Amino acid sequence: MVKRIQTPAADVSDVVDKAAPAGAVAPDVIAGLDAILEDIGADEKTAEQAASKAGAKVEQQQLDTLEDEVMELLDVVVVPAKALAWFLEPHQFEQLWGRATRKAMAEPLAAIARRHGWSLKNTMSEYGPYLALALAVGPPAMTTAKVYKQAKQWQREQATKPAPVAAPAGGGDGGA
Repeated sequence: MVKRIQTPAADVSDVVDKAAPAGAVAPDVIAGLDAILEDIGADEKTAEQAASKAGAKVEQQQLDTLEDEVMELLDVVVVPAKALAWFLEPHQFEQLWGRATRKAMAEPLAAIARRHGWSLKNTMSEYGPYLALALAVGPPAMTTAKVYKQAKQWQREQATKPAPVAAPAGGGDGGA
């Protein structure tokens, strides 16, 4: 059997010396406490400012890293774009895919990627096989679509031409 022990609850008045009068606190003690509290407040503000600056610096570094990743991706995209841009003049291609244009595109794309938590490494590891499949299947599919359109056009042209006049079935001499 367990015996329960009960004690009376402690009270603040148990530790206060009730015999000594509560006198006024000296002004120099109050001033000292105020100075300590101000120092603590200033230290907290300084620590908060340093933390916010450090956080902003880390965020800027992450954004710069994402921007560099996006620039690298755009540099990779430019290579096939040059091959497909045979119909553009060099200054037109530079306006579309030049270094300055890619830099202007990379900054907002990096901000969007940062907002959504995307990174090139994660995206490539997740969607890389699908991208490789699209690159492998894309060009033959485009060629197939082009040939299909040409075949349909040829069939339409053949359907609109008048049918050739057929020769009579009996050999043409009127019978024997």
